[in-house]
Amino acid sequence: MKKDTILDFIEKLEQNNETLKKWGELYKIEEDIISSLIKSRKEKGLSQKNLAKLTNLKQPAIARIESGAHSPQLNTLIKIADALELRINLKPVHEIDFDIYLDQYKKILSDFNNVYENYTNRATTQCIIYTKGGNNNDNITYQYTGNEALPA
Repeated sequence: MKKDTILDFIEKLEQNNETLKKWGELYKIEEDIISSLIKSRKEKGLSQKNLAKLTNLKQPAIARIESGAHSPQLNTLIKIADALELRINLKPVHEIDFDIYLDQYKKILSDFNNVYENYTNRATTQCIIYTKGGNNNDNITYQYTGNEALPA
């Protein structure tokens, strides 16, 4: 029977906890960035000492970053990327499809126009008033057909 390693244990924790899961995803992104920097440094034939001179950092700082013992700050990453002639591109994690929002907006506007038209078409109403006249036998009916003022 295989024993779980600490990484297996952490992975199980991440599955049950959203915060740890997000932390794990960010850590993997950082690992990928550092791997890219190491690969580029080696492809250019630079040692950690050479890279340190190009970036005005110390060689032990480069070693700590590459080993994962230290998480670099953004300005440090930019210095290293510049020295390795790399570009850091930021892109959205979730791209927004504005056409969907536009379609929803058009539907809301159309629904509003339909409600408004139905409301204004009710302006012509018929009002019938039945009253009793001054005498007991005098019943008079008044009928009014016309445009009524709509409530504000």
